[in-house]
Amino acid sequence: LALLFVVDFTERSPWLQLPLGFVLVAGFFAAATMKSISYPWMVVLFCICLSVLLLGYMRVKLFRDESARAFFGAAGISFFTCAVALTIAWVSWMSVTGHTFIGNEDTKVWLASENEGVYAYLSSKVNITDFTLDYVSHCGINKSLSAFTAAEQTAVEAKCSDAEEVWFLQWSGPFVAIVCNFIAAGFCA
Repeated sequence: LALLFVVDFTERSPWLQLPLGFVLVAGFFAAATMKSISYPWMVVLFCICLSVLLLGYMRVKLFRDESARAFFGAAGISFFTCAVALTIAWVSWMSVTGHTFIGNEDTKVWLASENEGVYAYLSSKVNITDFTLDYVSHCGINKSLSAFTAAEQTAVEAKCSDAEEVWFLQWSGPFVAIVCNFIAAGFCA
């Protein structure tokens, strides 16, 4: 943001604003992605904020002459349409894959198997020799942590929680987008 202030962003032409804005957004996405295991909600929050910021930018720079009622009416219809399309896609995806309920152990095992890289990364953060974090063995309903000391059990459970937060947000991310689109449509109406 300091860069935008230094280059007097608001006074530049749109041909310069768009590339600079793209670099700023790409930088934020890169930072959010790099921290996504530690803060998995960061990418979702950033995307929510980005749509509101983009809507504000479009209103001020591109649709200044349009009436507020026409602009926000069109934006509301767009948000509503996206929410309905996402709902249909998400429900269809859950139905086709059979992973409709996050409380189902089969769904959890499937999500954990799809995120083996997350478990491998988090294994390196536990100070146990020759340890590989695994959902079924260390985090699942039939986990067995009796071979570990109390401190190691606490560390393993913490990393299980971190991994579960990542795949839960992956599974529920479309629902968050649906809710945010419906809320944005409501505010625009």
